[in-house]
Amino acid sequence: MLKKLFKSFLDYKRYLNNSIKSEIIFFSEGNQHWTHLKFLIMPLINEYKVSYITLNMNDLGLQLKHKNYSSFFFGNLLILNLFFQNNNSKYLITSLPDLGKLYFRKNKNDCKFIYIFHSLASSHTQYLKDSFDNFDIILCAGPHHFNEIRKSEDFYNNKKKILYKYGYPRLEEISKLKCKMKFNINKQHILIAPSWGENSITNICLEEIIENLILNNYTVIFRPHNMSLIENKKKIRNLQKKFSNNDAFIYDNSNSSVESLLKADLMIADWGSTGSDFSLGLEKPVIYIDTPTKIRNKEYKNISNTAFEFEIREQIGTILNLNKLSNLPSLISQILKNHDKDNFLEKKNKFLNNYVYNYLNSETEGMKIIKQIMR
Repeated sequence: MLKKLFKSFLDYKRYLNNSIKSEIIFFSEGNQHWTHLKFLIMPLINEYKVSYITLNMNDLGLQLKHKNYSSFFFGNLLILNLFFQNNNSKYLITSLPDLGKLYFRKNKNDCKFIYIFHSLASSHTQYLKDSFDNFDIILCAGPHHFNEIRKSEDFYNNKKKILYKYGYPRLEEISKLKCKMKFNINKQHILIAPSWGENSITNICLEEIIENLILNNYTVIFRPHNMSLIENKKKIRNLQKKFSNNDAFIYDNSNSSVESLLKADLMIADWGSTGSDFSLGLEKPVIYIDTPTKIRNKEYKNISNTAFEFEIREQIGTILNLNKLSNLPSLISQILKNHDKDNFLEKKNKFLNNYVYNYLNSETEGMKIIKQIMR
C-alpha cells in the first residue's frame, strides 16, 4: 500500500514537472485497457505528444518508451482526485465507462472526453444506463453501438455526443495470430473464460465443469475475468488449491493475453465478450452455458429487446442448458468432430458485416478519426 502511495506521489510530481506537454492523455485501469488503447497510441506518438496514466503498476503501457510519450502510475485515490480536478489537457481518451462517478469526473476546463469500447458487447445491456452520458465523443466498434447510443440519447433526452464509426482492432490483432495457433494432437484443450458477476460460470457451475472435463480426458484452461479476481478471490484460490497438482488444469490470470486463445480448441463462456474474440477472430467454436442473462441495465428494453451478446450466441455459438452440464464432454466431442470451417467462415463474415466497422482497417481509420477530432 505504501509502495503504491509513494510511487503515485512521485509520478504525479513528475507529471506536473513534465517537459512534454501532452496534447492527448490516455487513461487506463490496467492491461485489459492497454490491449485496446495501444491501437491508437502507437500511431499517434509519431505525430503528437501523448501521456498515459494508469491505475495498475503492471500495466504494459508503463513500459513503452518514445520521445513523444510519457507514462505515469496514479494508483492512489487522492492523487487521482488531484489529477482530474486539475486536468488541463485538450483530450482524454479512455475505455473506462461511467464518467462522472467516484474520482472519474470532468472539471471546468474544456477537455474533451473520448470513449472507445473495450468489447463488442452492447452498450445498453452490459453497462449501466448512464455509463456513457457524460462523454463528449465516442468511437463505436460497430453499428449496434452507434444505434444504441443514439436511441438512448433520444429516449432519455440526453446530450448528443459526437459518434465515429471506428471498429474493433483487437479482433483484427487476434485474427492475424491464427498462424500461431496450437494444434493439440494427444489431448484437446478447453478454455473456460467466464464473464463476472453473480450469474457467471465462476459463481454457478465452474468446479462442476472443470471436474467433468478433466474426468473425460480434456485439458482445462481457466481464465477468470479480472473483476472475478476481486469479487471471487476466495473461490478462485480454493479452486487453484484443489487442482494445483493436476496436469490437466492450467490457470491463466493474464486476462488480456492471447496465448490461451491460441492454445485452446474450444471455449466455454457465458455472457462475456471473450467468446466473440475467440470465434470471430480465430474461427473456433464456443459453447455458451445458459446461465441467467447478465444485464446491468434493468431498463435495457427501452432501447432494444436484443443485443450483440444475444445474437452471437444464437448465430455463431452453441448454447447448453444449465440442467444438461453432464452432456458437456460429448457435446464438445461432437462439435470438434463436425466443425465445418467453410460454413463457419461464411457465418462469421456475415456477422462481421452487421456488427463491426472497418474490419481489417480500423487502426488506419482510428488515426484519421483522432486527426479529424484535433482539427
